[in-house]
Amino acid sequence: MIENEVKYVLGADAGLETALSRLGVPQRIEQGYLDYRARIRRIDGRECWFTYKHSRPDHTSVEIETAIEPRYFDLLWPDCVHTLRKHRFKLRHDAIGWDIDFFKSETRGANYFALAEAEMPKGMVAPPEIHPLVRHNVLFAVPRADKRFRSYLLADEGYAAGLMALLAA
Repeated sequence: MIENEVKYVLGADAGLETALSRLGVPQRIEQGYLDYRARIRRIDGRECWFTYKHSRPDHTSVEIETAIEPRYFDLLWPDCVHTLRKHRFKLRHDAIGWDIDFFKSETRGANYFALAEAEMPKGMVAPPEIHPLVRHNVLFAVPRADKRFRSYLLADEGYAAGLMALLAA
């Protein structure tokens, strides 16, 4: 699949997550990176996936994803160089799919980062408007060429905290 998305850094407080919870239950995701392109993911403790993601010069990416058996997820998890846990809410607004992710601290369980991704149709550069539930929580619209906000990097809480400090400055 060709992925065409833009990202928005959100305030990580629990207010937005609470509001989204009124609309439905989030996916609970465990995600591990074997390297910066290959990842494994377990959703809600059951569904397991292997994904290879390749960024292209036009700021889209090719994403190849296949279901895997939970036993393969369990075998690969210890080999991951970065791991994260997050809650994901999936929304639609017009032709745009929105994934709103709340990255969860391994030690405290609290949110340490929040990110919205707008999955757009081919050829669209930006959504015509930010989802109404998200727009008032946007701290930073991530430029398409900015690689600092990849989940692979955000899996490191210290790195994510450093980014938030830069945005606050």
